[in-house]
Amino acid sequence: MNGAFATLLQALGYRVTLLAGRVYSEKNDAFGPPFDHLALRVEAQDTGDGGPWLVDVGFGRHCVLPLRLEDRGDQHDPGGVFRINETGEGDLDVYRDGELQYRLEQRPRALADFEATCWWQQTAPDSHFLRSLVCSLGGADDRVTLSGRTLIVTCAGDRSEEHLEDEAAVLAAYRERFGIVLEHEHEPILKTS
Repeated sequence: MNGAFATLLQALGYRVTLLAGRVYSEKNDAFGPPFDHLALRVEAQDTGDGGPWLVDVGFGRHCVLPLRLEDRGDQHDPGGVFRINETGEGDLDVYRDGELQYRLEQRPRALADFEATCWWQQTAPDSHFLRSLVCSLGGADDRVTLSGRTLIVTCAGDRSEEHLEDEAAVLAAYRERFGIVLEHEHEPILKTS
């Protein structure tokens, strides 16, 4: 998503740099593979309040507005309170509500740099992308996510989860929540035991 958004921003006259990220897993207390995530450094062509900004439309539950890339204090956003800290190696750690989300390199990258990890995410048994189908839609103050048969609704910071019992409920959720009409429920590529 961020690759496509970068193309749009460039067409609108913004300077965009692709940045490679590694997603943090609290469960494993470790970062994912290199090029696990793509985020954008964005600057306006004018000399006004043109950035640089961290723009990320592809991370799921994350910031709604661009973050000031060089600001090291708290940045309040409808998605939470964000902070960007520089590591000793010159990378950037991005936090939401005090929890580490991912680490970004500041070195410019090309879209082709992400191909190997993208392939891994599509084929590796350890990839969470193969274990559950996920559909997510965010708004200014809310987010609706369907992950497998779990419907997650977050509104004004309040989060609720509902297990959908059968295929009819899943198809109704896709139709009513996302405007997606399906004939049958799709299975993930790899099933968890």
